[in-house]
Amino acid sequence: MTDLSMDDFTIDIVAYQDDEARIGDTLNFDVNYWIDPDLTPVGATPTTVIEWINHNGDVLGDQTSLTYTPAEPGWYSIQVKVTSEDLAFDYSVVITEGYTFNLLPLVDVDFKFQLPYENDHNLLTYSNMDIYRFLTYFPRWSSAYNNFYSNTSKFISPQLERVSFIIDDLDQIISNNKTINESILFGHRREEIKLLTIEIPKYIKTEYGYCVNMGEHSTASIDSVPIGAIKKTISHNIDKVSYNIFAGAQDIRLTRPSTVYLQIKKKRSSDDERFIVINGVSRYGKFITEKVPVETSVPIETINEYAVINRITGVDDEIILSNYIENDISHSESTSLDKRIASKDGIYFIPEFEIYDSTLIIKNADSFSSLEEFKYNLPFIPDTVLISSLLDVLMLKDNKLYSSKLMLDYYSLFPPGSSVNNNSFIYVDDENAEVGKSVNITINTDLLKSESLATNIKISVLNNNQELYLDSSSTLVPSSDTWIKLANTGNRIVLSINIDNDLPYIFELRENTRQLPYHAMSYQNKIVPISIGDNIDNIYFHNKNLYIQNLDSTTYTVDPVRLGFTTDSRFSYLQYEFEEMELIYES
Repeated sequence: MTDLSMDDFTIDIVAYQDDEARIGDTLNFDVNYWIDPDLTPVGATPTTVIEWINHNGDVLGDQTSLTYTPAEPGWYSIQVKVTSEDLAFDYSVVITEGYTFNLLPLVDVDFKFQLPYENDHNLLTYSNMDIYRFLTYFPRWSSAYNNFYSNTSKFISPQLERVSFIIDDLDQIISNNKTINESILFGHRREEIKLLTIEIPKYIKTEYGYCVNMGEHSTASIDSVPIGAIKKTISHNIDKVSYNIFAGAQDIRLTRPSTVYLQIKKKRSSDDERFIVINGVSRYGKFITEKVPVETSVPIETINEYAVINRITGVDDEIILSNYIENDISHSESTSLDKRIASKDGIYFIPEFEIYDSTLIIKNADSFSSLEEFKYNLPFIPDTVLISSLLDVLMLKDNKLYSSKLMLDYYSLFPPGSSVNNNSFIYVDDENAEVGKSVNITINTDLLKSESLATNIKISVLNNNQELYLDSSSTLVPSSDTWIKLANTGNRIVLSINIDNDLPYIFELRENTRQLPYHAMSYQNKIVPISIGDNIDNIYFHNKNLYIQNLDSTTYTVDPVRLGFTTDSRFSYLQYEFEEMELIYES
């Protein structure tokens, strides 16, 4: 590829509408570009290819003009890539430009009940996996205690999550101070950029897109938002090694000093603490000893970087020692608060991640049986998945790299009442049943007979704005005149419903002596992907950094770019030193 300087080209996206448009509007864009003709070799006749690409990596068009009509409200990013090349003369020039805009919902449309709460956080996915840490302070019988998407949760959680965001800053301090070498954990900031801004901007426009104002610097966290782009720095190739060893003398010499991951596959049989003691030579030639707690079967990274490992003691079980994480997405670090995920009982636990097709399962590695805590629907079946200590989800699919955040998205779920998945009369066996699977719904008619005066019941299923009712012959029909005599039922009614889309399935039980019905719901926790790279063959963690290997076998280290900023009365704070910045204020 031909090397370029800023004087060799210009490129600009021309938008024929404001940065904020509405659903149904037709959006029009042009690209204006110029490439210095002196770069073209004598005799070459280069061809030019234009590609418009959205935030999911989909190609939208191949002309200088683009007409685009997104289907849903939200923030969108598009990129135009212009390639001019003549391979016969070894001439290739690629220039790109990005543009971000907000698509607003239609006005004066009733979307049932929504709380009138609004902040800039709901423009982005952000990490809130410790939400149950706060919700468990509510009464155990309440919907707020049992469901993260209750109306109470929607109202109060954005305020409580400020406490979690403050802990993000504490995590940064612990990670940076506990790291005794030059490397810090991937995703954690190395520095903070401070801009003097007398007035508070709403956005900061950069070469990577718009940075959103996350709020007060003292209580907001840029770490909580997903990686919006990456900056690659060319690196040496990594000699990845992995050993299956037992305790005793060792002679493991690493080509380049690095931290190592230690894993015991065998689960512990008691609550007794387990430690691995590692003796070796540091990158600085000093003899060191490190005691590593191994509480679960999840790999844990050492604090120190080792050039030589001389001895391993502490356990009798087989140990897996490696200098990288690639296919085992569950891992832990000694230099941070680690992945802050709370169970539905409000207790932090070490997560154990598993991938089944397009489903991400989060298990509790602290429990002997590895209880399943959460389940997510991935946008595709990934080739590789990595999850950082800050819960950045990195997915490689067809040589394209995507990022996201683990988030329990209460903004997208609208329960019909407080009884949803919070009663004993109607319930589902899997709140997060995957598309293509089935969910069983149980109606406890025996309990209903004993605790109510009901004589008739009505059962319905609502999905994708279509409601069907269960008749007396156990058939789902569109007619609502389907009251069933309670006396004619057994102890249980069990329905099996196939999940054929990722929209919520709401199951309703109505009885003739009560005004309010009971509800159960099966829904999808979704991973929302952001395209951040292409032409990538491999990704892995090594020595606290994320490494990328391109299709041409070139290896890079990666710096994450988070598109957010915080503010106080005088300054704006960013995590990345952008080359282009424009402060945008509210009109």
